[in-house]
Amino acid sequence: MAQYKEKEFGQCQLLIAMGCLVQRYAEELMHEIPEVDGFYKVGELAPLLCQINGFAKLRSCVPKMDNTIYCRRKLLSPGHFAYLRIADGCNNCCAYCAIPAIRGKYSSRPMEDIIEEAKILAQRGVKELILVAQDTTNYGKDLYGSYYLPTLLKKLCRLPFLWIRILYTYPDRITDELLQVMTEEEKICPYLDIPLQHSEKSVLQAMNRQGDSAQLLDLLAKCRAYIPNIAIRTTLMVGFPGETAADFKNLLSFIEKAQFDWVGVFSFCPEDGTKAETMKGQIPDWIKQSRQDKAMQLLAGISAQKRAARIGKIFTVLIEELPVAGSPYYVGRCCYQAPEVDGVIYVAAEQLNVGDVVEVEITDSDIYDLKGRLIR
Repeated sequence: MAQYKEKEFGQCQLLIAMGCLVQRYAEELMHEIPEVDGFYKVGELAPLLCQINGFAKLRSCVPKMDNTIYCRRKLLSPGHFAYLRIADGCNNCCAYCAIPAIRGKYSSRPMEDIIEEAKILAQRGVKELILVAQDTTNYGKDLYGSYYLPTLLKKLCRLPFLWIRILYTYPDRITDELLQVMTEEEKICPYLDIPLQHSEKSVLQAMNRQGDSAQLLDLLAKCRAYIPNIAIRTTLMVGFPGETAADFKNLLSFIEKAQFDWVGVFSFCPEDGTKAETMKGQIPDWIKQSRQDKAMQLLAGISAQKRAARIGKIFTVLIEELPVAGSPYYVGRCCYQAPEVDGVIYVAAEQLNVGDVVEVEITDSDIYDLKGRLIR
């Protein structure tokens, strides 16, 4: 990005860095990257940069964020889908996670602000609204005294979106009320992202998380009982301090039973300042990598079976990308696929546009992706 300040590369006049990295390492970054004109912590921005005279003043200018900036935001995602942040911060304090130290305690946005931003996104042609927070299921507890995600979803479903998708749900707070709303509202994607991290009670306790494999399997069964066609995504962590060979073997067994639709597997990496960074029982990198590889190999087989089961079915598909040179296939997603993290559907068709909504019959599959032909 600094190159854009040089005449031969671009016309950048101000280069700003903002976010979690700046929140933790602002002093170091100021010395290491002198090309940056301003460093801003999470929740801070400079709405009146045009009135600031000279770059020297910029580094010490950190006015607080005006909440109305959400309504004037520039979409960095493609125009047909948008992420909508409903809260920030986290109270879960997982032993491996630095988010509470960076972003602070959980803070819900007022529902009126969220609805107002959603209306503007709908007016701008957004078809898929994706709700995000560090923990979407905790929405409203701090403001209204109870979990208000179901109420928020009902209000959002009154707006002209094709799909509304929920990411980053915490397993302990997936309530019957939430699942009931998901069954009643057609616009809500039959999709839940539930980062479980592990299955074994001892490992979860060390992570400062709740539950065990039996309880988590019961939760998955409940979700599927309410929404039989639901796609469930999760993330799992291997190699957490103290994870034994038996724990990992049991995790593999849990994966077999759970039959997730989408899974990301990560090796534990110690974050500065977290409890897990100094825990006893740190596991060598080569063991962590071996466990990650074994888990991904198992999951690849499950994924291939699940993709093959889609052959012959017809899905509503949102077109994401035009064909690349020499390819007949457009790239799209259905309601069971979140952008950027899940597989895609390659659609054999002509004269489609990004953002089109079409019906596609699935004709082929591989481990993660599907192929299909245009029906209409």
